[in-house]
Amino acid sequence: ICCDWLKLPLPDKSINEIHASDCLEHHRQWQMDESMGELNRILKIGGTLWGTTPNLSFVIKSAYEKTRDEDWIMRNLFGDRAGYNHTHYVLYTKYSMRKMFDKYGFSVIFDSLEDWIHFTATKVRDI
Repeated sequence: ICCDWLKLPLPDKSINEIHASDCLEHHRQWQMDESMGELNRILKIGGTLWGTTPNLSFVIKSAYEKTRDEDWIMRNLFGDRAGYNHTHYVLYTKYSMRKMFDKYGFSVIFDSLEDWIHFTATKVRDI
């Protein structure tokens, strides 16, 4: 489905699984209640939201230790310029991601590589 995250054309509690790799960092912070509310709304209890997002802790560590070049750091902080709006509005650490998922009715487990956060969030309650 290709549509606006804030108006998903799906019935309540109709989906078992959502794959959201490289998506959550593009949600605007000021619209997080709406966008995460929509994901919670369409997922069934026990449904999963899984994907990847850049690991802010690793990006900061890489900048401090100078283990990655400046272009890589800037792309991971702000998004690349692929000829369309590809801005990173929110970056996560495992801690901030856990807080975010808890707020929106999910429990989360991580299977992370160092530079990416791989997450599987299970809907545990309606919000």
